Amino acid sequence: MESAQQESNSYDLSNDKQDDDWAPANTSAEIDLSDLSSIWLKLGGLATAFTDRPKEENQTEQVELSDDQGGSISSLDDLIAATLTPEQQQETREVATELIEAIIEDEELASKELADKLMAMEQTTRDYTIKQALDLSQNEYAREPDELDAEVGYFGDMTINRVTDFMTDHRLFLENYDGLAETTVLFLEKLPDFPMSVDEPSYAYFVNGVLNDEKMSKQVKSVLKKRKYELDVSTISQSVIIDKFKSELRDTRNLADFAKGLKNIGYDIASNDTFIEDCVDNSVIDDFHPDAIPLQDNLYRARLINDDNIGRLYDQLIKEYSKCGSRRGMNGISLSLCPDSKATRYWRQFQMTSQIGIISPSDHGITSELHIHSFRDLLDCVDQKYSNKDFSKFFEDGIPSQQYYDRLQSSPLLTNDEEVGKFISCLGDMPLTPEIYNMLGQSQTKALDMYKEWCKKGAPSTFLGLASQHSITGIDYLIDLIHKADSFLGKYPLANLAHRESVINAHAQGKDSILGEEYFGDLVLYNCRADQMLSTMDDESIEVVRRHLDTLSRFNLFDGDRARMVNYAVLTEYSGRVGPLFDELATVDELDEATRNSLNLVLRTRNKFGIKTVEELKNYRAVIAERATGDLVSNYVGDACRAISFIMLSDFDGYDLSCFDLDTLGRRHVLSPDDVAVINLFCQISPINFGLKYDDWRDMYIPPDRPKKEISNGEATEKLLRIIADSPLCVPVEDESGVAKITKIEGSASDLISKLRHYIIDDWNKSLIDLEATGEGIEHLTIEEGSSDGAIEVVKLTGAPFKMLSHTIYGQYINPDVYRALLKDPSIWNTAQGSATISTSCIDEKHYSNYLRVGSDEASRVLLGFNHIQPGGIVAMAPNDGYLRGSLKTEMGGVEFNTCDGLMHRFDQVKRLHSKYYSYNEVGLSRMSSEPGARNGRLQPSHIIVHGSSTDDINENSKKFARYFGVPITLIDDKAYYRKYNAKSS
Repeated sequence: MESAQQESNSYDLSNDKQDDDWAPANTSAEIDLSDLSSIWLKLGGLATAFTDRPKEENQTEQVELSDDQGGSISSLDDLIAATLTPEQQQETREVATELIEAIIEDEELASKELADKLMAMEQTTRDYTIKQALDLSQNEYAREPDELDAEVGYFGDMTINRVTDFMTDHRLFLENYDGLAETTVLFLEKLPDFPMSVDEPSYAYFVNGVLNDEKMSKQVKSVLKKRKYELDVSTISQSVIIDKFKSELRDTRNLADFAKGLKNIGYDIASNDTFIEDCVDNSVIDDFHPDAIPLQDNLYRARLINDDNIGRLYDQLIKEYSKCGSRRGMNGISLSLCPDSKATRYWRQFQMTSQIGIISPSDHGITSELHIHSFRDLLDCVDQKYSNKDFSKFFEDGIPSQQYYDRLQSSPLLTNDEEVGKFISCLGDMPLTPEIYNMLGQSQTKALDMYKEWCKKGAPSTFLGLASQHSITGIDYLIDLIHKADSFLGKYPLANLAHRESVINAHAQGKDSILGEEYFGDLVLYNCRADQMLSTMDDESIEVVRRHLDTLSRFNLFDGDRARMVNYAVLTEYSGRVGPLFDELATVDELDEATRNSLNLVLRTRNKFGIKTVEELKNYRAVIAERATGDLVSNYVGDACRAISFIMLSDFDGYDLSCFDLDTLGRRHVLSPDDVAVINLFCQISPINFGLKYDDWRDMYIPPDRPKKEISNGEATEKLLRIIADSPLCVPVEDESGVAKITKIEGSASDLISKLRHYIIDDWNKSLIDLEATGEGIEHLTIEEGSSDGAIEVVKLTGAPFKMLSHTIYGQYINPDVYRALLKDPSIWNTAQGSATISTSCIDEKHYSNYLRVGSDEASRVLLGFNHIQPGGIVAMAPNDGYLRGSLKTEMGGVEFNTCDGLMHRFDQVKRLHSKYYSYNEVGLSRMSSEPGARNGRLQPSHIIVHGSSTDDINENSKKFARYFGVPITLIDDKAYYRKYNAKSS
């Protein structure tokens, strides 16, 4: 006689007629034999043992009594009473009870003896004893949630699972499932409160077998009907299936059997609306594995995703996108699903334009909201009269319908020459379907062809930035601008041309030659409107600017950052208040450090208080304090606040004392009593304390909508002056003229910020890795010693603590054109006219791979490491992604200047609270450098970072960069650090 385990795999239906809604579990589904769950390992090796087992000689004949439930009694008690003798019934009850109690109490010896006793029973008696135990474990001996041991495993400690696990371990399998209908229904009813994984032993031991047995599945349906109970499919879908299979690839045989069994009793999970919604909601694209969605792969192998519902999945993805209306790109559908379905075939060949070139879902094997957004974006551009909120109505079975193309048909934006400028704005995100291409007018087709040509040159982003000028009126204008841009890029390669038509025209007019191409290149680098101001000047004015720049270049301003000096000088020159000072400076051979710093402030503030002579420059703080006095006694408190703020912090660059972690610095005893007084006064003079509010748009404090009278009648100003007078910094000192001056307030905030920045940078330099260090967890190697290109030093880290700053060059670089050029030629690092800052992330022995982002392909990416920071080299930092944007005024959100340990501590805090959104920190470095070894004034990396356990993991690009910069490669053995520090590997 075959065991029930074997019967559940063969399902011989030759003697029974199948219901139309019943089907056996498909055991031929694709499985991964190398990754079996423990229960399958236990069961699989035992199937043969029961096939050859001889029939018990004294086996009692099973009694089958006919009823309306499929041919046999469903009640276990009735079946036992009708089948076993009174003595056997008593023995069955006693052994089942003793066994459960022994299992619950972990009485190993007693349970072993009972297992031997069970094995000695004849088959029928043993079967009913086991079934009795299963029934008792679901009723009298079921454990409440607060009784379960979480350390054992919340669900694994449930009585039913402990019993079925015990039976499996001792090779005590059922011959059939008769009498288990009510036990199975009770199991299913408890799933909403106890959402057990399908890998818990109960499923494989009896639940899946009952549900996939034709007779028993009918009985289960009958019991559910009598109990008037409907299974909670929503909870089963989310908690039992989705939640348990979304994180990683798993063996899905139990899941496939369970889903098929549910379908047999009338619950088709695959067609359920809630399941479709849950599947899409939980199909999140992992930043670190952008080409895989484990949940969908698991569900596909379990046949819960199939040709019948793949179109609905796409429709749900589109519907979810329509709700949010943004290109989040967080959710998607794998192209490996249902390869022959119409939806999959459509999206596999789909292409669209983008800032990085023509892309396709096939690039990563996933259709995401990003691709769907292209259809919505184009519709919004051409059809602005109507709301496209219900965007999903334009799709059928995951494919755009004819209704969508009907809305685009005959749109002027797609056909008229004068609309070509607006059309180009769509090329950053437009679907390239045959239907759309056939609608385009001649000018639009030419513009698209030009975009494709720039894609071939590796510069689609540059083209789109160039073509975004508001003045483009037709295709001929665009063609002329493109010709000028070709010439411009020949001299200033990889420049950001977005909204830069004026600088291109200035070049075409030869104004760059008048100014000097190096100076002009500095204007191109920072992109702060200084180039636009230059383009409006006549040739004579530009010659004056050049003469002044030659003068200023002699003084090594802004720590040698000539490009910053040039842009500030042009902006200040344009204001018309600095000519006399620059002319007098031409007669000066050199300036001391204090005067150079004052000149930096004059340029940074565009000479706000009209410094006209070198003498005034040398007494800068006293002069501006005196000239600001008028505003300090203004009836409008906003003027007074600006005046005292300027006196204390005249070189404000966007970050004041509120951007420092003063608590950490205070604990390190960095702050003197005067420093604390400066902090207190600076906080007290904030305009917010006097009833003003900050206007983001105008970047200034303004009165509220209903201002109080004291803001403008002098009362608030009087309050401000009393605060200043009460400060310990207010120490009047008379000079030779007998005039009292408040010496401790002038420049006090500037001096404190300078002090704190020096301390912080010094701390970082002490904390960052010493590449020459030796000891445990550090190995020094050499690779490619025989190469004609030269050997490369490798510092392999296998456990030593470290901290380093890393900058990632990868596929989704801020400027994709720069990325392509850089990988081809590392020297571009020193010439590209890109951002003035470098975004880095600090990593250490516990956070060593969290910063590697989507598109960061191990085979091509390059990680530049920095372990030495120049004076003033840190421009901003945040314990999360601060979205750094570097120009003359650095912009970053959540800035918090801190020590190295302090930042990592804060990062650890925010990461624990918001791990999904804050997976890495950001430290902004100045890209310009005046230090020895800097090429073309650019900061150079100290080493190249690679993640891997072997030198074979070092890609060719990393070797190329190491040789160009003449630096070692640091090889971080992630697995070694995971083992040592138990850090969560990303």
